[in-house]
Amino acid sequence: MSTSIHWTDDAGLPDHQLILAAVPGVGNVGKLVIDTLNEQHESTLVARILHPDLPPHSILEDGLLSPPHLSLHTVPLDNDQTVITVTGNGQPMTPRGQHELAETLLEIAENSGTSLLIVLAGLSAKPGDDAIHLTCSSKDLQSSLNERGISVSTEQPSGGMLGLAGLLVSLAPLHGVSSAAYSAETVGTSIDVVAADRLAQRISSDLDLGLNLPIDNTRETAARLLSMMEGKEIAGIALSDVLETREFKSLSRRQNPRIIMLIRCGSVMSNKNMIEFVKSIPGQLIMVIIGFVLVVNSNHTDIILKGTVEAEQLLANNMELVGRVLIVLGFVKIMITWYLAHAADSIDSEEPKV
Repeated sequence: MSTSIHWTDDAGLPDHQLILAAVPGVGNVGKLVIDTLNEQHESTLVARILHPDLPPHSILEDGLLSPPHLSLHTVPLDNDQTVITVTGNGQPMTPRGQHELAETLLEIAENSGTSLLIVLAGLSAKPGDDAIHLTCSSKDLQSSLNERGISVSTEQPSGGMLGLAGLLVSLAPLHGVSSAAYSAETVGTSIDVVAADRLAQRISSDLDLGLNLPIDNTRETAARLLSMMEGKEIAGIALSDVLETREFKSLSRRQNPRIIMLIRCGSVMSNKNMIEFVKSIPGQLIMVIIGFVLVVNSNHTDIILKGTVEAEQLLANNMELVGRVLIVLGFVKIMITWYLAHAADSIDSEEPKV
């Protein structure tokens, strides 16, 4: 069994101007935009795409158990344009599955005469970074967007794009489909509502979609986020408690003290190597402690060894020497471990992930 497509009506996509695609990822930024777009407009399910490598988690939809799938909806916009949205609760768990699903989606787009396919994603970044990068996979589209005054990145995401999202964009030229990806920088919390709102505004402006998605201040979105975040915490702070507060919905990211707290907690969580180093300190101090014990007891060799003065002195000198060596080696080991942990965390924080 490979990819299978289940159309709700006639096979093929209806007339449309654009395809917007997103799967769960960093901050779930793109998926949140697509979900809100589907909910706020009169979207219609046109197809479900199944693949055996999708996570085996069947969910309830409209009271009925549904198999894991990607869903395709047609969404009429207020400016008389029609877009097709592609999203799901997961993506194939194998590289082959991701490649096959990307090829299937691109074949659908090619056969339907899709003029542009846009992938929405999050890009892991440092707290306070809020740029949005638009990346293309063909020179023609890149030039066309530049001529329209739309900023196109040639350097970000520097680490590339993983999974289905990256394949949809990079394989598109092989199918004659123009495709690009918007990557919104996010601190990478489970649901980054603010980054999603920023991303929605950017694509609406660039593509003249006329979107006005109330992502960060509607009760429906907040309720859905609460249900997704139930029981999940960051550094002991329950995300559901944060999301249900009024100031989360009303204040901007820079004004909101609770969001700032989450950002700082996210920064702390990124120092995982340093945290592991701190946890290892008691174990690493054993060598130092043994060294101190040997040095201290070198003055009491007469209790340990009953023999000649020369033998006692020789034992004392050796105990002191070994003790001092262990103390020095213990502290050197701690310093080297600290440096390696610090360097690893620095690399992790500087390397963007999509």
